Amino acid sequence: RQAIAESWPDSLACSAARKEWDFAPRYDLETMTREMLDRIASKGGRAA
Repeated sequence: RQAIAESWPDSLACSAARKEWDFAPRYDLETMTREMLDRIASKGGRAA
């Protein structure tokens, strides 16, 4: 599994998906991170 993960690129470009599928992500990195940490905290985890 580690070898598979290491073969992935460090970043992904979504320009083709935006063009071909009219894809529009709802989260940027900051929004995704805040949402994730808020959900962890609401479940009793120590995230923030």
